[in-house]
Amino acid sequence: TWNELTKDIKKPFTNRVTQQTYPPGSIFKLLLSAIAIEKNIISSDWEVECNGIYHFHDTAFRCWNTEGHGNINLLDALKGSCNIYFYNLMQKINFSDWSSETKKFGFGSTTGVDLPQEKKGLVPNKQYMNKRYKNSGGWSKGHLLNLSIGQGEISVTPIQIIQLINTIANKGTIYTPHLNINKDLIEQKINYKNDVWTFLRQSMYAAVNYKGGTAHNAKIDKEFGKVFGKTGTAQVCSNCDILPHGWFAGFIEMEDGRIYSICILIENGGKGSDKPSKLANKIFNYLARMTDV
Repeated sequence: TWNELTKDIKKPFTNRVTQQTYPPGSIFKLLLSAIAIEKNIISSDWEVECNGIYHFHDTAFRCWNTEGHGNINLLDALKGSCNIYFYNLMQKINFSDWSSETKKFGFGSTTGVDLPQEKKGLVPNKQYMNKRYKNSGGWSKGHLLNLSIGQGEISVTPIQIIQLINTIANKGTIYTPHLNINKDLIEQKINYKNDVWTFLRQSMYAAVNYKGGTAHNAKIDKEFGKVFGKTGTAQVCSNCDILPHGWFAGFIEMEDGRIYSICILIENGGKGSDKPSKLANKIFNYLARMTDV
C-alpha cells in the first residue's frame, strides 16, 4: 500500500498548497497592473485595441477571445482578462523592474508558513533567461509576452497566490500565514500608492459583478457581501489535448468588516471561469451565511 501511494502519479502525499508549483495564468495580470500603475507607466484610461491576435515579429500571440475585445482600458482588460492588452502593456515595462517588483510580493521565495518543505517557485530575471536560452540568443521581449499573462517560465504556489489576494484585500498589508494560532503575527507592507489597491479592488469587483466579467460565476447576492475575484486559465503544454489548470482567487467583504480570501486551483480543470468560479460561489455563499465566527 505504501509503495502504491508513493509511486502514484497523482502524488497524494504532496501538499499542493505549499509544495507544488504551477503557472499562475491570468491572475498575474493583477500584478502587472499594480506595477504599471505604481510606476506611472500608464494611466487606467490607456486603451488598446484587441482584435483577437497580436503579431510580434514572425509570431502570432492570441487572445482567448478569438473575436477580440475591441478598444478597452485597463479595468475592462482585467474584467475580461484580455491577453492582447497585457501583451502591449508588458512591452512598456523594464524586465528587471518586473522581476524585482514581482519578488516584493513574495513570489520566488517562501511565505514562511509553519509547514515543512515549502517551495519557492520561480521568478525569472535576465540572468536566468540568458542561461536558459543561451543557445538561442538569450532573453528577448518576445519571452516577456508569455510572462505578462502568467505563462512561460514563471511558477508559483497556491499559498503565494492567496498572499497576493490578501495584500490587495488589506490594501498593501500582508502577514506571514500560519496554522498555529499562538504564533506571533509578522506584518509586512508593500508601499504602493493607495490608488493601486483601490483600482485592483475595483477591477476584481468588476470581474465578478459586471457584464462580461470572467469571474461572474462566483457572484453572490449583494445582501450577503461584496465578492472580488480574478480567474486564471494556465496552459500546461501547447498543441496538446491536456486541459489547462483552472484558477480562481478572490475575497469576500462582509458588511460587518469580516474578510475571507480563497484560492481555488483545479489541476487540468479547464477554464478558471467555469468550475473554479462555480466552486468559489458555493464557498462564498457558505461563508456569507456563517454567524458563529
